[in-house]
Amino acid sequence: MTEPVADPPEIGSAQPYLSMRAMTDTQRKLLYINLWGDVGAQDGKRFRVLATPYIRSGYLLHRVTTSSPGGIAEAAMDIGEQIRILAERSARSL
Repeated sequence: MTEPVADPPEIGSAQPYLSMRAMTDTQRKLLYINLWGDVGAQDGKRFRVLATPYIRSGYLLHRVTTSSPGGIAEAAMDIGEQIRILAERSARSL
């Protein structure tokens, strides 16, 4: 499994942000994403930047795990919507 990590906001930023890690099962072309920490305003965009290269390479989103006390609701909802869309695409591919 590989473990690229989405870049955090610029150093010195006072805004909270999620830590993000993608792991893959290269034999089965499955993508696993772990999210933890406070949800920041740009985390929807950061999630998209993390997941998109894998999806374009033919990986199916298999599991997303989260551990967060909360944060910016709009960004969290954006991530949730992206997960829903990717899960639907993955289900159609099976």
